[in-house]
Amino acid sequence: EDETSEARCKPMRWRDCKLDEALRGKARFAKLKSIDRCVEKLSRAYAGDVSRLVDIVRQSIMFEDLKELHACLEMIAEDPDLQVIRVKNRFDRHYDARQTGGYRDVCLNVCLVTDETWRVGVSGHVCELQLALCDYKMRATSGKGHSRYVSYRNLRCE
Repeated sequence: EDETSEARCKPMRWRDCKLDEALRGKARFAKLKSIDRCVEKLSRAYAGDVSRLVDIVRQSIMFEDLKELHACLEMIAEDPDLQVIRVKNRFDRHYDARQTGGYRDVCLNVCLVTDETWRVGVSGHVCELQLALCDYKMRATSGKGHSRYVSYRNLRCE
């Protein structure tokens, strides 16, 4: 049975995936940021400072509403193995959404700090975790939403 692109990209609830092996098999994980984009971002936005490039490994969690997103933020804050390095709250009323074409989310830079991450030497590796509302994410990734954002970002030399 062939699924449409829309059906393959449909957001899923993790609590449903945990209980349903077939659904869990449909979960999609983000790819690493491409080398070309890393170099572009380093030269355009970070003046070659590689320590500022903290979104090579990234993931999104999508929510139906802000209440769910907030509950997840609280769980993250209480997780002893997760160190939150930075929070970028694009839902803040002072955030100028024109910078992202109206897109909003909460973007966290986090480190997983466990005995194992210490043992293998990655406890200081910073990853990006985007907490987004389904409606925003679907609009941003469907149609020409993302390509318009890339064009806008390129105009701003970011």
